[in-house]
Amino acid sequence: MPNAVQKFANHLVKRLRRAASSTSSPPIGQPPADVTIEAEPTGDICSPITPAGAIIRKEVPIQNHLTPENVQSVLKVHSSRSFETSVQVSREPEAEDDVIIELEAMKNLRIEDALTESRKMQETFDKRPRATNIRRLMKELRQLQKASQESNGTFEVELCSDGDSEDGHDLSDWEVRFFKFDESSNLWKSMQEHGIDCVKFRVTFPSDFPFSPPFVRLVSPYIENGFVMNGGAICLEVLTNQGWSSAYTVEALLVQVAASLSHGGAVVSKHQKRKQHKLTQKRAEVEFRRIIKIHNKYGWVKLEKNEG
Repeated sequence: MPNAVQKFANHLVKRLRRAASSTSSPPIGQPPADVTIEAEPTGDICSPITPAGAIIRKEVPIQNHLTPENVQSVLKVHSSRSFETSVQVSREPEAEDDVIIELEAMKNLRIEDALTESRKMQETFDKRPRATNIRRLMKELRQLQKASQESNGTFEVELCSDGDSEDGHDLSDWEVRFFKFDESSNLWKSMQEHGIDCVKFRVTFPSDFPFSPPFVRLVSPYIENGFVMNGGAICLEVLTNQGWSSAYTVEALLVQVAASLSHGGAVVSKHQKRKQHKLTQKRAEVEFRRIIKIHNKYGWVKLEKNEG
């Protein structure tokens, strides 16, 4: 490649010299031989004057003659510039890496901030159902206590005293006692026969009540039939997520439970004292989950209108 450039430069110089010798005009930047130039001092700049008194500008000689040395110097300049450009280009990936690292760090910070905000929002949402739960339970408890007073001793409701609240009561755990049932039902007759004055139920409310149903189980005495299963679990669709609605009231739910026992053939077991220990919450929860699986597969039995 350098030999080709050298040849091109030599060829170009020869053509320029040939063109200069073929014309009679003096080289650029030099005055004709028959013209005398007098310099008239004008400060620091001297202006050449022709014999006729005409003032002409002094031309600065222009070096337009290319030589191999000039070509080599131009090539050196271009090569140095190209080298600087290549160095700059080679350094660009390093700068890009730094920018990428910085962007990743900013991205991680934004992700952490977003996670923090999401945790705060989740905590806020977790507190809202709890607040809704308390307000709804207080309302339901007042209504049920009022209905109890108006029922002439048919049933009573009170908070269980084994809670962790400041007053020793748990707002999410109630005990309901039914003193009267339909006098024509087998349950009422068996209660009279065995000297049972009331049937106790335990009602436990989940943290997301009223959006999920409460868990109702029989506490005492030991009852057979009447939708009462092992452990005291109550087999009713209204007590499942599928059959429950947040519009239902606890009072209406308890009335339906009492009706299912009265009209479902429930009786106090002859061995109710011996079997009383089987009525536990753990057994009732296990049995209730088993009941749900069975009925989800085969369906639920609907009660008649006169059955609650």
